[in-house]
Amino acid sequence: MLPMPAEETLPSYLYHYTSIQGVDGIIKSKAVWASELHFLNDSREWKFALELVRGEVLRANGARPEKRWPILLTRIADSLEQFSDMRVCVFCLSENPNQLSQWRGYCPPDGGYALQFKADLLRDQLHAQGFQLHCCDYEFQSQRSKVREVVSAALQTVGWIPEEGHLEGIIQICLGELMKRLVPLAPFLKHPDFHEEAEWRAAKLVNTDDPAMGYHIRGPVAVPHALVHLDAVPGAFPIEDITVGPGPHQQLASRGLAPIVFREGVRSITISQTPLREI
Repeated sequence: MLPMPAEETLPSYLYHYTSIQGVDGIIKSKAVWASELHFLNDSREWKFALELVRGEVLRANGARPEKRWPILLTRIADSLEQFSDMRVCVFCLSENPNQLSQWRGYCPPDGGYALQFKADLLRDQLHAQGFQLHCCDYEFQSQRSKVREVVSAALQTVGWIPEEGHLEGIIQICLGELMKRLVPLAPFLKHPDFHEEAEWRAAKLVNTDDPAMGYHIRGPVAVPHALVHLDAVPGAFPIEDITVGPGPHQQLASRGLAPIVFREGVRSITISQTPLREI
């Protein structure tokens, strides 16, 4: 796994926006769902990262003099599609409390909730289950720099290139190195248009037969998810506050939640002051 970048500073709190059903499920089970990346709102995310890799592979065309080097690079770039089915599961949060675009994007129209996580406690719970927590990178030059480092390291595994014959063995070795380095990075690369979300993610490569894997129903689709426990580390339950979002029944919502969530260790309930009756 990639280490936390030197410039990345974990904030004190992170926020997860959801519905009352989401709050109910998380509080009762003391767990969250890390959904498979392909099923998130922006289904292009994984392809976005692969296109960055493809571009950097092809840009390495002049790095070596062998006449079959450009052919090898093209073959590697064309083989990246085999990574498209990687089962990476992610749990999404935001640095921003009480943000209108989050209420609108991730909560039902009649009102939602934001769970406030103590970030260091959440990180401890995630790490205990093999998940990495990092902020998303929305800056194109930074993304290219990170991907270039991954591609360069993978291409360094290429030794002597034969003048004739098959290249499959070399290609597979290089692709294996690319996969090893890309999987911990790609889930955190997002298109610059989404920068307002200030998103942090927990991510992990999960096998299909992993006992943590399950699914939930969203519309007509079964969405695969990994169950992430919030009490894997004893005494470090990370949810401290729940904000009741904009909506017509905030006082009732707060009153209904109080006896349940306080019993489970949540310290407070906040009512959003965003002046909207519906989102």
